Amino acid sequence: MKRSQGTGRLYVTVEVHDVNPDGSLGRRRYYKKRRSHSFVRNFLRVFLGFTSPSLTIATWSALDTGSVERTVTTGGLTQANLSGNALQIHIGEGTTAEDVLDNVLSGTVRGTGDSDDVFDDSSGDTIAFRWVRTHTNGDGFSWSINETGVFITCEYGGTGRTFMIIRDVLPSTVTVNDGQAITTSYTWQTTV
Repeated sequence: MKRSQGTGRLYVTVEVHDVNPDGSLGRRRYYKKRRSHSFVRNFLRVFLGFTSPSLTIATWSALDTGSVERTVTTGGLTQANLSGNALQIHIGEGTTAEDVLDNVLSGTVRGTGDSDDVFDDSSGDTIAFRWVRTHTNGDGFSWSINETGVFITCEYGGTGRTFMIIRDVLPSTVTVNDGQAITTSYTWQTTV
């Protein structure tokens, strides 16, 4: 058996591109891929909220992006499809160290032409899915990106609530000039 067999891994990749006049991505200016290491407490709490209600686990809480504690029970959450996006990647300018209790990014930046795509990158014995989001900077000034995060919107008490489940602080600041695009992807991978 291979050493990595059956071990799940999560990678975060950040790329900065020039944007062509037609809106397509042009020359790549920056690329960095590294292993993600910062699932936050909400990840397992929200995950367990989707699992079978027959499990007998006590009630717990998850902190949403509004900093409100939401009581969660096993099987008590359903995924909401609000505005067509339930899982989103956000980028931010915050530099606070990663903490398992994080529930928001600092200085979240949203660009124009955002897209959420999922790709099946599986090959042979490796199973891999990649979530991708591109933000285009049209703000008229440079962004200083230091952090990325994955958010999920769940139905809680009949209302969509958003929870951050992953947060990564980048090893160095990534500058995205006005007119450039930054693409962030998270790749879930395991070998069977």
